[in-house]
Amino acid sequence: MILKQITSNLISETIYPKGKLILLGQLIDTQYNDNGELVVKQNHGRSLFSCISHKKEAHIEIITSLPSSDESLKICCDTISEKGHTNYGIISIHKECNYNNGYYSRIAEADIIILLGNQSEIHTFLSKNSIGELLHNKYMTDEKFTLIGIHTAAMALSDEMISKKCTEKGLGFVKECVIYTPTEEQPDYKKLIKSILTQRNYLGLSIRGGMSMIIEKGYQAVCKGKGSAMIINARAVTAKSMKPFIRGASIYVKNLKGQILVDGSAVDLRTGTMIKPRAFSYDLNFTKRNNPV
Repeated sequence: MILKQITSNLISETIYPKGKLILLGQLIDTQYNDNGELVVKQNHGRSLFSCISHKKEAHIEIITSLPSSDESLKICCDTISEKGHTNYGIISIHKECNYNNGYYSRIAEADIIILLGNQSEIHTFLSKNSIGELLHNKYMTDEKFTLIGIHTAAMALSDEMISKKCTEKGLGFVKECVIYTPTEEQPDYKKLIKSILTQRNYLGLSIRGGMSMIIEKGYQAVCKGKGSAMIINARAVTAKSMKPFIRGASIYVKNLKGQILVDGSAVDLRTGTMIKPRAFSYDLNFTKRNNPV
């Protein structure tokens, strides 16, 4: 009884983030045409960005590692403009970024920050200077702030980040989770499964193209979109049931659980269990958003 009371007190005293996270899957699906050219098969931009604020005056900054000619960056900017937002800017991480060029103040004043590009480059950029700390502070204290990670950039927001060669420390916005946003052309879930089997207290989140995951209070997650997502839970897996990984072979582990998530699915990221969705404020109007469930 005493232990139960202590646990209850600790939960009630936990400080939850006041800001919102949005994780988006792949913006565009591509395919090769008869001439061998890579072309856009499907554009998910309009449906995914339906969760962007209805407030046209919202200040939006896009932090990206992509060149200005990249199709994903073009779609991102075009979609924001189509929704009537004019107060937005682009910050290229490959250009010199310091206090003098105004990037820091632009990020400090922004209502919405969008991360787009390679997860390792985004992670390095935010980790090596005070901008990462600034974003963490805004996320924890500002209920009008929203941080959006698109496709591979979303992977940098978890505690552990999947990179090309390995799993490394992420930015830590999504606690005890590993995020994977596969391409439609070559989805590979083995890296995600292997990473959570080595850290079985972590959850694996996979978000495909056409799907977004909206996270409030750091753990209340709801899916929105026409695609799908998946949550992988290895917390019931024992060390005895695990076998050495064999390259190229299928992975089978007893008690490894997976749950497919679709539009409207809601999950508690602390436990990995499905929850009854409440009235999440997709339009970012923040009305009673941070009230207790």
